[in-house]
Amino acid sequence: MDLDETLLMTPGPTFTSHRILQAASKPLVHHREKEFVKIINESYEMLRKLFKTENDVFIITGSGTAAMDAAVSNIVEQGDKVLCIVSGKFSDRLRDMVKNYGGTPVVLGVKPGKTVDPKLVKEKLEEVKGIKAVTMVHNNTSTGSVNPVRDIGEVTKEHDVLLLVDTISSLGGDHIDVDDFHIDLCFSGSQKCLALPPGLSFISVSQKAWEKIERKESKPFYLDLLKYKKSYPQTPFTVAINMVFALDESLKMLFEEGLEKRIKRHEICAEMTREAVKALNLEPFVEDEVASKTVTSVKIPRDINIPREIQRMYSDSKKKMRDKALRETLKKYGVLVAKGQSWKISSDEKVDLLGEIFRIGHMGLVTPKHIITTITALELTLKELGLDVEIGSGIKKAEEVYERRLNELRK
Repeated sequence: MDLDETLLMTPGPTFTSHRILQAASKPLVHHREKEFVKIINESYEMLRKLFKTENDVFIITGSGTAAMDAAVSNIVEQGDKVLCIVSGKFSDRLRDMVKNYGGTPVVLGVKPGKTVDPKLVKEKLEEVKGIKAVTMVHNNTSTGSVNPVRDIGEVTKEHDVLLLVDTISSLGGDHIDVDDFHIDLCFSGSQKCLALPPGLSFISVSQKAWEKIERKESKPFYLDLLKYKKSYPQTPFTVAINMVFALDESLKMLFEEGLEKRIKRHEICAEMTREAVKALNLEPFVEDEVASKTVTSVKIPRDINIPREIQRMYSDSKKKMRDKALRETLKKYGVLVAKGQSWKISSDEKVDLLGEIFRIGHMGLVTPKHIITTITALELTLKELGLDVEIGSGIKKAEEVYERRLNELRK
């Protein structure tokens, strides 16, 4: 299957549109000229509206990890205690960044696919004295679960500590309200719900965060947020100009659709996916109550028939065989999904979901039509791999969900 014929249903990057790609292909302009400054300023205004914040917002050239790095490196000093809520691969990355910049991570581990209890955050902040900040991921693409940011924001406000939140896979696809949730540093990326190519990241900075940043003696160079503040609305370094063209178009598309309508579309696609896989006798990895609007993780059946060429390739690992058999067969039917990931909850507890789950992304420009296509490919895949599947049962369930949700919206 050619790549241009493959439906990209991963938890990022996701597929984009011709309208966005055409915007990205505009002729280059100089990034200091007023024509470009007008465009980037327009994007900043829309980003503030998307983040739902009066705080400063900046565009950084780099993937979502760049903004994550900016949040941590501008805040954490040698010896700072930081409460790191580890609920998946990318919150594990935040913990590693805190350690990298000389901080002392205080880990609050969350079982895979579960959500953090705000009461435990409160207890930890009261138990360990001197914690300066809390790091967390809102939407865990590694598991398909969502953490209660609003409730945790209430806790961090009460204890007067900074809250750093990764919304890379939820901004534009789930409810994020930076000011109402009391988020001090909120960061996101281009290649998820905004349906852009990878290459840009975004960060909002509260006044409380600025007070900490301004007092910090050692500062990063490229990711020094004070440089971004001083240069605003321009950027301190050459920004990815054509990606800003694409961002401007993407945000216009988002607000043409309407933010609440876009979130509702993500919600409907998520429910269609979850109910369809259940109808195929597959088990979602997380409970419905904490399920993501942008990615669904599904347990891989253990009794699938593994093709001989894959058995030869991965003779050392049955888990890798199952994963490869399922995802490669899905790809043959035109749909690309993601494999499971691994991370450390603590120094002596590691999670490895490779071969245990596969992950279906339904974010950005994904519509019910794409969900139907994905479920069709999944049904054919399961049948080919020897499972007793009634072709059409998953599609029927997805259609039932769609019809019910449409009727609810019409009322």
